[in-house]
Amino acid sequence: MLITGHTDYQGSDSYNEALSLPRSHAIESYIKVRIDESHYQFEVKYFGEKNPIVKGHCLKANVLNRRGLVMFTEV
Repeated sequence: MLITGHTDYQGSDSYNEALSLPRSHAIESYIKVRIDESHYQFEVKYFGEKNPIVKGHCLKANVLNRRGLVMFTEV
């Protein structure tokens, strides 16, 4: 399971990286409480603004980029 944290472009690179890291870990903690984690391998990444989900500098893009994603992959 890959968990990624993202932010919009507002703020400095270091601020956004620092924001996306706890976002990723919060998602990981939330999931681990609700599933049998022995069935999954967790990989947590954080990108800040470097890897946006949606390209652009508009309000809609900002909203869509302020989130984390969870991807289930088969090993």
